[in-house]
Amino acid sequence: MNIIVCMKQVYDLKDLKLKAGEEFTPQGLDRRVNPFDVFALEAALTVKDQNPQTKVIVLSMGAEHTEKCLIEGLSMGADKAYRLNSSGFLDTVATSRRLAQAIHKIEKAEGMADIIITGIQSTDSGNGIVACMLSRILSRTLVSSAAEISLTGNPSKLEIVKRCPDGFEKTEHDFPLIISATKLNHEVRYPSFPRIRQANQAKINIIEPSPSKKAMSSTELIRIAKPGRRSRNVIVNDDVQAGTQILLRMLQEDNIFTR
Repeated sequence: MNIIVCMKQVYDLKDLKLKAGEEFTPQGLDRRVNPFDVFALEAALTVKDQNPQTKVIVLSMGAEHTEKCLIEGLSMGADKAYRLNSSGFLDTVATSRRLAQAIHKIEKAEGMADIIITGIQSTDSGNGIVACMLSRILSRTLVSSAAEISLTGNPSKLEIVKRCPDGFEKTEHDFPLIISATKLNHEVRYPSFPRIRQANQAKINIIEPSPSKKAMSSTELIRIAKPGRRSRNVIVNDDVQAGTQILLRMLQEDNIFTR
């Protein structure tokens, strides 16, 4: 069995504080593995615990610094690592298309992936739709919000416990699958010192993106800033017409119509 886990390196925003209207700049911020992608890798490794013949492959897209993310994946227990070479901003559509191209290349080298797992979202953009788009592009079944996955007695099926608003739901699905993982029902394992040493010496396979207009970003990132409006709550007790005029004036004061 082959499992591909998509991992993203994000900025650590834990201690970031911005004033209203202040522009975000990444200078001085540390990078870390997206926490939801750590859940995705842990889910894959639980399958490997059940079936030691399982090969877990980690894939990340980015420049050379992204390899730290892959080394962490290897130190947790992944077998191989691939980095899709990329730099600069890409929107979610372009990201998904490039990841799909990379997955096809990995499958040519390693064999068909029975499971592809991503985190349910990233802590930077928070779009949460990469798994959905991979499902569409690769024409494979998507199961979202997985909190636990395990093999069944049937070698062609996977049991998944999904996190739902009112509890959990247990389902079974045929391979191949694409899964988005959320917070798991068990703790994430810690890397052992021997595996950390091995991971730092392991080979990182590099994939160059295929030239394709479809894989180019159709949007341009201009700036990221905290909304300029100060936090305030206003209760308007006037009639509808007067209240509408007050609302329009507030929006004009906040320059909503000129952004």
